[in-house]
Amino acid sequence: MELRTQIEKTHYNVRLSKVLENPETRNWRYGSQIARPSLRKGYIFLENLLDNISIGKQVLDYGYGTGVHSIYIAKKGAFVTGIDISDVAIKVAKIFAERERVSHRCNFIVGNVEKMGFPDNSFDIVFSSGVMAYLNLDKAFSEVCRVLKQKGIFLGIDTLGHNPILNLSRYIRYKRGERTTNTLNNILRMSDLGGFKNYFGKTEFRFFDLTTFLAIISEKAPRVFPVVLKLLGKVDDWLLHSMLKQYAFKVVFLLSHPFKHLKKKRAG
Repeated sequence: MELRTQIEKTHYNVRLSKVLENPETRNWRYGSQIARPSLRKGYIFLENLLDNISIGKQVLDYGYGTGVHSIYIAKKGAFVTGIDISDVAIKVAKIFAERERVSHRCNFIVGNVEKMGFPDNSFDIVFSSGVMAYLNLDKAFSEVCRVLKQKGIFLGIDTLGHNPILNLSRYIRYKRGERTTNTLNNILRMSDLGGFKNYFGKTEFRFFDLTTFLAIISEKAPRVFPVVLKLLGKVDDWLLHSMLKQYAFKVVFLLSHPFKHLKKKRAG
């Protein structure tokens, strides 16, 4: 196991072991509910995509963590396999699935997402949330393409690293021990998004949360917050269609036509 991978495993095993000490006191939220109310738009957009395509499908939750998205996907009728480097995460995810009565639709395993043991063409959908900063992208995308079916799709949500204000916030969390060096320095950049085209014939991106994080200050004012969030959402809709999209907090990606299949098709 590479040193960077071992560091991440140790970091999250330590953090998640606290959940296992008192699981009954945990606030068991899943899907878009894990995000602050001001920062849920990208997750909700992604869930709307999943609602339309996941029923009855074989879905790989890629770096599933504690299964917060696996639970949502399983509740929508998919069969979910989750793979994560943390052996403590699998224990938490299994408890979570039992609580939500979807354990019959979930299979959580410990493994390295850059070198998975699944056969080729195993999954209809590969889903990812917030794991790109942990990865060697070349190794990760090669594996995703391998395990996807010919008409499969890779979709997910992740963080962009161009916004100086958000980068300062990440640095503060790093100094508090809440982040590792890898996740501080390896946040996705626009150049990385361009590199997605090396692996998929079709790439689509949507950007979220440029100004909406300002609504955080009004979250505890139930009458004011919806108005502020709606207004800032409209501002974002305008600004994120410009060159400012690189300063968004989150990017949702929808990738299809895995490159290996395009090569086979051309060869034929």
